[in-house]
Amino acid sequence: MSSIFNSGDTKLIQKFAQGSNQLLSNDRVRLETNAGVSQVIAQNGEILAIMYLQRQPRTALIKAGSTYAEKFSEHLIDRDFVLLGDAKLAGFLEYRHYVTPAGYRVQYTEPAILWKKWWPTERFQNKQRFNMNILVRLNDNWYPIQNIVVEAGRFTIKTLPGQIDIKSSEQLLWLYQMPTAENADAASLEGGEGTDAWDKAADVTDVRSTRSEIMPPVQPKVPSLEDRLKQQQRATIAAEERAMEAEQQLALAEQKIAALQRRIQILTAAAEARAEMLHSGAR
Repeated sequence: MSSIFNSGDTKLIQKFAQGSNQLLSNDRVRLETNAGVSQVIAQNGEILAIMYLQRQPRTALIKAGSTYAEKFSEHLIDRDFVLLGDAKLAGFLEYRHYVTPAGYRVQYTEPAILWKKWWPTERFQNKQRFNMNILVRLNDNWYPIQNIVVEAGRFTIKTLPGQIDIKSSEQLLWLYQMPTAENADAASLEGGEGTDAWDKAADVTDVRSTRSEIMPPVQPKVPSLEDRLKQQQRATIAAEERAMEAEQQLALAEQKIAALQRRIQILTAAAEARAEMLHSGAR
């Protein structure tokens, strides 16, 4: 498929995925931005892609089945966009962007896929520290998993600030840490040429699997991520406290304004009464 694209097409698609507001065009497609909405439009006027630059999380819509759809998807996923499925706009697929820690790749899957990645890693982890290989999204932040309980077609994913209860047919956001070159080489030596630890983990289908069936992935060292997660939690609490203080100040200001309005009404009424008395006396 790649042979049908030229360097101009690729550059334009890359700029779109980056959220650029540049005006770019060639003899087949053009990129233009207006009022915070970026669009890629074909020569015949067909809209191939739309990005809402000011939405949080940033959202992109890609025309399903177009010649460029696969290329757009490739570049968006490389920039931590996830495919959520059909968009409300008929004929388009919806992608959303999530900010992720360095070295992680964002996923949007059924919980069973998460469990298959997490379980073999959990079995061999050091219980004195968090398992930072996999993180789940809760309250707009990323957290390590404490435990996953599977029962009656439901998954309960426990984290420090709370838990996620989800059906097996639903989907959720999570991150996994990409193996470094050093870890990938080690996994290749242990599992055979071309095999990496995450692929081995994905093959697990039963909690009773033995050590001979699963080789544990080498734990990548991320000394500062736990601290960053704690800082993120503290920042969230501080922001909530500031918002509450602002609400209290706003309520106090509204009370003062209401009291001032009542005083103005009283003074106005008194002035009108005094004027009426003077007018009556003059008559």
